[in-house]
Amino acid sequence: MVDEPEAGNEKNGAEIKESSTTFITGTAKGGTPETGSQSTTENAEETKDYTQYVMRPFVALWRLVRWLFLRADKHNGGITALATIAIMTLTGFYVSYSKKQWVTMQRQLELANRPSVGIDTLDVR
Repeated sequence: MVDEPEAGNEKNGAEIKESSTTFITGTAKGGTPETGSQSTTENAEETKDYTQYVMRPFVALWRLVRWLFLRADKHNGGITALATIAIMTLTGFYVSYSKKQWVTMQRQLELANRPSVGIDTLDVR
């Protein structure tokens, strides 16, 4: 149930009262106490500086990516040639890797199908 103002109430507007209570915090070994508002202000300033340092690498990375994109757009023929060479190189590595996998698989199949010969030891006492 929500509290609503009564119809016969003489006040039409809502009032918000601010608390004038300040919190006092102390240190562990009897240092001077500080009010809560002072420490909150200091923490807010530190957080503000911290967020600036956190965002700086992201902004720098965005500017680098944008610069590279614009540069590549001007030289689209060279970028296409480099991409083609990179694709050819990767395809060569993939072919080599799959060949090695095929050879390994064939060896394991030969070892699995080979008959095993062993000697059982007898305990003679």
